[in-house]
Amino acid sequence: VVSYLPEDPEHILLALAEEKVATPSVFRVNVFTGDRKRIKRYKTPIGDWYADRQGRVRAGRGFDRKTGKYSLWLEPLAGGKLSMVAESGAFEPELVIPLGFGLDPNHFYVAALYEGRRAIFRIDTASSDFARELVLSDPNYDIYGGLVYSSKTGDVIGVSHLPAPNGILYLDDTYEAFQTTVDKALPDRVNDIVSQSKDEMRYLVRSEGAAHPPSFHLGDRNKGTLREIA
Repeated sequence: VVSYLPEDPEHILLALAEEKVATPSVFRVNVFTGDRKRIKRYKTPIGDWYADRQGRVRAGRGFDRKTGKYSLWLEPLAGGKLSMVAESGAFEPELVIPLGFGLDPNHFYVAALYEGRRAIFRIDTASSDFARELVLSDPNYDIYGGLVYSSKTGDVIGVSHLPAPNGILYLDDTYEAFQTTVDKALPDRVNDIVSQSKDEMRYLVRSEGAAHPPSFHLGDRNKGTLREIA
């Protein structure tokens, strides 16, 4: 599944390698009827496709079996063709790992090398040279986690990162402050905010620590409450 198209509950975007082995095209599929329409034709050597938050398939990751190299392909929003913007071997330091789009369709996030460790960069697909901007790094560890999105805005707010205190490195100070508030309410534990309502006023926390077996807590930001439910 390339995209679940949250604004369109009748359809998903599905990659199917029917026309060429290991080289899928992308289809818009009706989940109720099974009817489908091809919206992106396969392109050698792309094996993985990425859609922006608006449902347009505009990025791909390829692997060339002859050279053993991975490649990243991006397509500008304002027309133009799919272009290769990075290529390297699987174990080379220069390897660029695609993560996904932000709410702004011109923003594509990748993990790439920074001062000897893998960090998170944002690529501007509107720039002629697909310029990268560093957005998150850890001075001690490589970052390999996936993007974390806001359920309210749909934009990227951070990246999952196991060495982080609660498993997330935040881009947005607002969410960092919210996490700090939860940690103060439930001290001496690891508190994972596992789900939030669409307006982010209600949330579910999984909490555990050396002296606290795993438990779930339901919070309400309007009421200022946080109570154990399981």
